Amino acid sequence: MLVCPKCGKRLVREGQSYRCERGHCYDVARQGYTNLLIRKQKESGDNAGMVKARSSFLEAGYYACLREALKQIIDALSPACIVDAGCGEGYYTSALIGEGRTVYAFDLSKHALMKCARRSNDLHCFAASCFALPLSDHCADLITSLFAPFAQEEFARVLRAGGHVLKVEPGRRHLYELKELLYDRVIENEAEAVRYPSFALEKEWLIEDVIEVRGAEHIEALFQMTPYYYRSPREGARRLRACASLRTTIQFHVELYGRSCG
Repeated sequence: MLVCPKCGKRLVREGQSYRCERGHCYDVARQGYTNLLIRKQKESGDNAGMVKARSSFLEAGYYACLREALKQIIDALSPACIVDAGCGEGYYTSALIGEGRTVYAFDLSKHALMKCARRSNDLHCFAASCFALPLSDHCADLITSLFAPFAQEEFARVLRAGGHVLKVEPGRRHLYELKELLYDRVIENEAEAVRYPSFALEKEWLIEDVIEVRGAEHIEALFQMTPYYYRSPREGARRLRACASLRTTIQFHVELYGRSCG
């Protein structure tokens, strides 16, 4: 399943390390994750502040409808081996755990992986790029790509025949009312299912709810989770931060892909 990122040989857990037959060794950090990035790759992704803000917001239950929907979809698929490509702090990843399952979680942020690994001993967490997964060919029953880059070619390599890829992205009206505070003119998100040569779209779902975000801390955390945090007009950000609570639509486009026969 796991392969050495340097030589491609099988990686085996030995105590607090992973080793391959050629002697390459990767230690499990005391925080519970293992760095499988090779020298030319660098850790990046979310910093400690971003991870803390996102964790605080998600663990308050604002996006619980999505987490529960994903759990139901995945339970119906009954996968034995799941790969979460871009796991972040693990809020959704922890919902993938089930009896008889093995869950591998990959991300570039060590801060996110520390949080993810602490959620459960049943999560196997690694620093690695979703475009260069340290996994053998055709080993995964399910790959999840939740608000993360969609590495089509790598997913096709790793996914077994009959397996699935589950993708989540914001729906058209996701956080629409938040955007109304930030911008004078609001444009809906693009949310059309993408056609990938390696995959065939099997099912789609639209998960939506209306939430009320209470308190400056959670409003700021939600703001930091969006791309608008870095490109909103100063006046719009001021209006948002002046709110004691925010009532807004949340909407998620969920797509289930299988291997293409073409």
